[in-house]
Amino acid sequence: MEQEVRWLLTEKLLYVRTGLVDPDEGVGSRRWRALATFDTTLEALRYVNAISEEESIQWRNKMWRALGLDPPPVGGEPGQMRLYHLGEGEPPQRERVNLVPQYPRAVSGPPETIEAHGGCLRVEKVEYDDSVTLIRWQIAPMPDVDAAFPELAAALEEDVSGMDEWAIDHFRTKHLVALQRHRVPQLDLEDNVGTEYSEHRVNRRSGTSAAIVGITTFTPGTPSHAEYLRLLWLGSSLTMDL
Repeated sequence: MEQEVRWLLTEKLLYVRTGLVDPDEGVGSRRWRALATFDTTLEALRYVNAISEEESIQWRNKMWRALGLDPPPVGGEPGQMRLYHLGEGEPPQRERVNLVPQYPRAVSGPPETIEAHGGCLRVEKVEYDDSVTLIRWQIAPMPDVDAAFPELAAALEEDVSGMDEWAIDHFRTKHLVALQRHRVPQLDLEDNVGTEYSEHRVNRRSGTSAAIVGITTFTPGTPSHAEYLRLLWLGSSLTMDL
């Protein structure tokens, strides 16, 4: 396989594995769009003999796995049609909500931090009312993304195998930046009364390769009778008393 072809296919897989997922897009719709685009690309490359049939199947299977799906078997009976389940239902219909607390109760962040994979997240402040919970945070230093997402790192190394060193370095850097931008700031929130929170990343005020300062809001707001919040980040957690 020519390096230019491997480059093209690696770019598409990298975006799917590390790109920001639109929460308002249905899982089935996102998967169908990615598969349709990738299959069209593979068909065009097969038409000009840029890849073999075996290579086309290998890369197709990579895309299926990148989307969290088991690759379909090859071949089948003549005239047979296979149907595959790509996801549940329609995209969630979200109500428009103000993502800034109007009359917030405020709690300073605790002195403790969340440490994960060599990185450190500090909560600066928590503000909440009955509709929104807002968390101001800072990540410094940044975690080792290969340690935090080992499966994605291994998949990339397989994709770039055989490329020139400068090309491999290009994709490793792009992989690092994408994960730092889209995956590292992802947070989850719990409390002691079982509230189901949805994350809304409102703003990353500033960011470098060494640190990110940002704001994440969650809906709904924190119930007044909740005793604590627990913030989860990259497999580690921090409990904050209210």
